[in-house]
Amino acid sequence: MLNLKLKVQLFIPILLATLACGFVDTTVPTADVDDALVFNTPVGASDPGPLINGNAYAVTFSAEPGDYVSLATMFVESNDWIIGTPDWGIELYNDTTPRTGDVTGQLYVLDVGTEADEPVGEGENQAPRQAEPNTGDADPISQVRFISSVEAYISANLSYNNDGTFTLTINNISDLTPLAPGVASVHRTPSPLYAIGQADRGLGLGALAEDGNPAILVENLQSE
Repeated sequence: MLNLKLKVQLFIPILLATLACGFVDTTVPTADVDDALVFNTPVGASDPGPLINGNAYAVTFSAEPGDYVSLATMFVESNDWIIGTPDWGIELYNDTTPRTGDVTGQLYVLDVGTEADEPVGEGENQAPRQAEPNTGDADPISQVRFISSVEAYISANLSYNNDGTFTLTINNISDLTPLAPGVASVHRTPSPLYAIGQADRGLGLGALAEDGNPAILVENLQSE
C-alpha cells in the first residue's frame, strides 16, 4: 500500500491540473454576506495545495447577526466524499454575540452522490490513483447523504476577530486522508452548497468532491 507522502505526491499534479482553469485564490475575502469563497492554502504555506496530517486550512469571512457559514472540502481518499456542514451550516451568532470555539461536531463526512464508491484509499477512480479528472461510474444513489462524524479525521475551531470577521480553522489530525481546497459560503437561508437527501445541483460540487477543484462551484455561487 502506498504511504501517505507518496499518495500526496501523486495527487498534487492532478490537483494542480484541475485548478488550472479558473482557480480562485481567496483566503481573506472582501466579499459581503451571502458570498462564497475558496480556501486553498495550508496555514504557513506559500502555495495552494492539499491538507495533510498536522496542517490546517483557515478561512476568514465577514458576517452579521443572523448569518451562518457552510463549507465543503474534498475527502481525498474517496470517490466523491466531502467534509461539510449540514443544511443550515454553522450558526455564527447567539443573538448579537459572536459564537466561538470548537465546531468539530457540526461537520460531517458526506457522500455527494455523483460517483460510485470504491473502498476508501484503494479505488482506481479516486484522485490519488485516477489517470485524469472525472473518471468513475455514476453513483446509483444520486443524493447527498451522511457517512460519519469527522472526529477521526479533523478538528475545527471558530474564532472572532473583533472587526466583524470570523476565522474558521480546519486541522487535519489523521493519516487516513488528505483534504483538498474547499468552498465556504456565508448565508441566511439553508442549503447554499447542497441539500441533504437531494441530488447534487450540477453547480460544481461534483468537481470539488471527485477531483478537488473548488473553482467551478465558487464561480457559480458568486454569480447567483
